[in-house]
Amino acid sequence: MNFSIKIMMSRKQVISLKKTTSFIAIVLCLFVSLSFISGCGKTPKDSASDSSDSSLENGSDGGQDDGQGGESADQGLSGSDASDVAVGGSAAGETSKGNGGASVPETAKYTIKATGSKYADGIYLPPLTKKQAAITYMTNTDWDFIQKESTDLSPTPVYHAMMVWKEVYGVDVKIEMVDWDSFTNHLITSVTSGEGPDVFRYAVHPRWANSNLVAALDDKLDLTDPDYGMEHMREYAVDGKIYGIYSQPTAMPNRVVMYNKTKFEEAGEKTPLAHYTSGTWNFTQFVKTAKNLTSAAGDEYGFSGTGLYPTGFPWMILNPNRSVTSMINDPNYQKWLSARIDLYQTQKAARPSDKQMDNFRTTFPAGKDAMLITNGKEYGQIMDDVKRIGSKSAFGLAPIPAEDMIGETLPRGQNASYADGFATSSKSVNQTGALEFLRLVTKIGTRIGKSQGEFGALTNYMTDEEKQVFRAIKYQDTAYLKGGTLLDSTGIAGLDNLRNTYLLPLYRSTSTKTVPAAISELNGPLNALIKEYEISVGLKR
Repeated sequence: MNFSIKIMMSRKQVISLKKTTSFIAIVLCLFVSLSFISGCGKTPKDSASDSSDSSLENGSDGGQDDGQGGESADQGLSGSDASDVAVGGSAAGETSKGNGGASVPETAKYTIKATGSKYADGIYLPPLTKKQAAITYMTNTDWDFIQKESTDLSPTPVYHAMMVWKEVYGVDVKIEMVDWDSFTNHLITSVTSGEGPDVFRYAVHPRWANSNLVAALDDKLDLTDPDYGMEHMREYAVDGKIYGIYSQPTAMPNRVVMYNKTKFEEAGEKTPLAHYTSGTWNFTQFVKTAKNLTSAAGDEYGFSGTGLYPTGFPWMILNPNRSVTSMINDPNYQKWLSARIDLYQTQKAARPSDKQMDNFRTTFPAGKDAMLITNGKEYGQIMDDVKRIGSKSAFGLAPIPAEDMIGETLPRGQNASYADGFATSSKSVNQTGALEFLRLVTKIGTRIGKSQGEFGALTNYMTDEEKQVFRAIKYQDTAYLKGGTLLDSTGIAGLDNLRNTYLLPLYRSTSTKTVPAAISELNGPLNALIKEYEISVGLKR
């Protein structure tokens, strides 16, 4: 509404008013000038770098230019004044705590109510300019995959965070697609050039942190936020600094045996769950069960998938001081690995890698294979595959069997599952927006976990008996880690290559090498690699 007020005054009053107005104008000019100068030092870089319209990840997400991500993230940013346009409205009377991070403008308050997802309830975001909201998400999958991966029964935090981001800021998260095998090299190149990606999954620990490829988050986010899984974040700290941010975990086990109930019933075979409840579910029984359900002539196997690869048990341990301990010469480790290889080579009861072992998402739902070891998130995806192909089989869940490495008499579970962790590069193009997206995706992850129930994504699939079993399960003893953490094969440059060269070939049906022989060959290159790594992080042997 436009209106005007006419004021009548004397000539003397007008002269006096002009003098007063001039003085106020001078003061205001000085104030604006000082604000502009101080603000310039805090202005983030422009929008995300012009990368390929693709994505990346280890079974995660990505995007194209039709929904979230892609070139649409750049729309509306071409004008010279685009960065000056604040986006996102405020919620009247609502003010939430700022994150205290130096990378976030001091005036940013969490006053914008998050919308665009049912998992955004109670979350508030700060006002961001178009440039600040234009972030990139590096992943190895496209937007179509991200969209389809998130289902009603198994929602993914990153998909819902992208939906909220678009709804609040009117800007699509741009997808930067990178092949998983090139992930680290791409990070090195982009960070070196000063144009690192804004957000990606924290997947290579501790290599990324040790190489200064990811930003420490301790002084950038309020890590006292109860939505963060601090216990897990501390486990993956480097020199006490947090690099990956995780949401709160559920009680969902991170590894389970998924089995085809129909195949077990037709074969008259006792199920894994029945073996577990009767106290006979150890690895010896697992091998016998797999053998009984194998028909190589019919291309049917008792076990399928990559769940028995030598990554599910610590062959390498990262100690708190960043030193590395190799387990490969431990007799118990060699016994454990030999038992697994025997399943493939002698018993021939598992689908080997030269028989499309990695294609379990096709063979298992189709009823070809009887068992696999998977996680809660993947379980939902497999059940979607089952529905898609119209399989008539019924499926069940059981704990993983007790294994020789610890002792076959102990009950077996797995530590509670954590949602994906996220990070920002140390030289991200838009760290202001990146930090806010990290905060958002983590909060949404915690809300998704709470909404799913006691066992997270598995809750809606489990029978009452299965829930009772997993509720009472005793998780495996991890004392052998001696305060360290399991070191993933990608955690040190070259480690994955050694595993693939010396250990994985043992799983192929054409292999004739024994475990001790393979480990004897592996020792020299592995010790040299460990020494090189420890020198690189300043440790003396």
